Amino acid sequence: MGRRPFYAEYVNHCLRFYCRNTQKPTTFKSEVDKANWLSCDAVMKNYPAEERDLLIAIYCENDTLADNVYQVCKQFRVSQDKAWNLINEVARKIAKHRGLV
Repeated sequence: MGRRPFYAEYVNHCLRFYCRNTQKPTTFKSEVDKANWLSCDAVMKNYPAEERDLLIAIYCENDTLADNVYQVCKQFRVSQDKAWNLINEVARKIAKHRGLV
């Protein structure tokens, strides 16, 4: 496994919050949380429903990301490679939208 981008952990945190709150919250704890949610939403809404559903299922689980990918891919009958490629692509787009890269 190659090195993870510096923004990976931060974006994973943002995606966990977003996927557990897909309906826009009426209040946010901070402007940073709001900006993170809006960046996730802006990127996620450009993906087809089946890819969004896969990501939401992965990020809503409470295990490690790798274990979540394994379990959800079995459930959705999707290859782990496809899921990891999607995760990396979405994370890069969110990081870019958020101004991290």
